[in-house]
Amino acid sequence: MLQTSLTQITSHLKDAPILATGLGVWGAAMLTFVTKDIPRKLIRSLKSQIVTSLEITSSEIEFNAIAAWIERRGLSRKFRSLRVRNQQLSAGFGKHLFIHGRRLFWVSRLRIENKDDNLEELILTCLGRSQEPLRDLVIEAKLDIYRTDQTRIYHRRYSGWRLLTSQPKRNWDSVFLPHSHRVQIESHLKQFFESKEWYRKFGIPYRTGICLHGLPGTGKTSLVKAICAEYGLGLYAIDLSGITDQELKETIGGVGSRALILLEDIDTVAASKGRGAAKEKNSNKNDSAAVQVTLGGLLNAVDGIIDSDGRVFVMTTNHIEWLDPALLRPGRVDLSLELGVMTPEMFQEAFLRFFPKHELPLNMLWRDDVVPAQFQSLLLRWPNDFAEILARVAQVATEAKQFSNCVNLRS
Repeated sequence: MLQTSLTQITSHLKDAPILATGLGVWGAAMLTFVTKDIPRKLIRSLKSQIVTSLEITSSEIEFNAIAAWIERRGLSRKFRSLRVRNQQLSAGFGKHLFIHGRRLFWVSRLRIENKDDNLEELILTCLGRSQEPLRDLVIEAKLDIYRTDQTRIYHRRYSGWRLLTSQPKRNWDSVFLPHSHRVQIESHLKQFFESKEWYRKFGIPYRTGICLHGLPGTGKTSLVKAICAEYGLGLYAIDLSGITDQELKETIGGVGSRALILLEDIDTVAASKGRGAAKEKNSNKNDSAAVQVTLGGLLNAVDGIIDSDGRVFVMTTNHIEWLDPALLRPGRVDLSLELGVMTPEMFQEAFLRFFPKHELPLNMLWRDDVVPAQFQSLLLRWPNDFAEILARVAQVATEAKQFSNCVNLRS
């Protein structure tokens, strides 16, 4: 019966060549559709048998640990794309190859579009079916973050804290600072950390506050990192923009012991300016700020009802005159330091450190408008040109490039 049916179909197709052609084209198209994914599926199946992969989103600590690990070992120097994230250079988007422990790895960095957060993803892959190389690499990267010679840096995420990265500890000598300022900071913090029992005995919250104020580029953030390194403090940086009173309270309450809480550029937050800022905000009908911390919320979060256990609050500002006096009262701010332009003493210490084999002209006259960030930029531009840098930070009348009547600073 089947043979009879096939014979009839064949006969009809012979009588209708157009129909036969159409069926032939349709059959070829169906065959192509069915078989087109075979090479891709074969490659995917083969790949799954010879490589092992690990997927990590940027919301996980391992993401930053691996990105920093790759950068510290110089592996990214051969990558074709780079990017800056959280003020750190790292591998850019795309696929990158590297060799570690005589094994080939490749890392793919992807952007994940998310309506709530701009997430990224690292896909770490190695040859072989074993998971051990990937597990070992992740452990090694995380141990790097927790090294004792590193300062751990945390950032706020959803009213909690996440370890962002760690950086080599910054020593005091790397900070351009007047000697008197260094003495004040060391004396204040030494007394604070040695007085824990005294605070407990008299029921005083065991915390202290420092306000660093002055021109931009005077080294406020660098000094904060040096303090963390010197006293073994974790650095917890809080961005006050777009945070509510309750979120700020929970965030500060979640900080661990031996911690430095940084409120950077606090003058940029309306709440820090008190009632005047509130009136200005109410008078601006086009103000689109959704929710912001209030002055009361900021003060209550700093005071806190939770035992602070040795926290150091540091506020930085370029305009201390803008801050509400309540923020600066004793008990909230116990030490206030103004950082300004480089002094003759700072210039001499800097040249002695970076150019120990050179001598400075006698009775040197220095410019009085150079901030540490500008001096550092000169060092980066002319790292080995003592005369060029000296000429740019000297008064014109000094004729710094002439080295008659020189004196050795080390004497």
